[in-house]
Amino acid sequence: MLPALPEPEPAFAPMVIEELTDRTVGAGDATVEIVCGDVVIRLDGATPAARIAEIVRALGA
Repeated sequence: MLPALPEPEPAFAPMVIEELTDRTVGAGDATVEIVCGDVVIRLDGATPAARIAEIVRALGA
């Protein structure tokens, strides 16, 4: 029987918030961009926070 592996330590990714520019028209045009290495995921600003969290957890797996 193999010994149980310890649970991995929680890890946090740095979050970068960019200043709004003249290109920003309105809240409906907002996007959320998740970057993990070479992977970039762009989501509509109306994407529920729970769905964004699911995606972030999946990328960390």
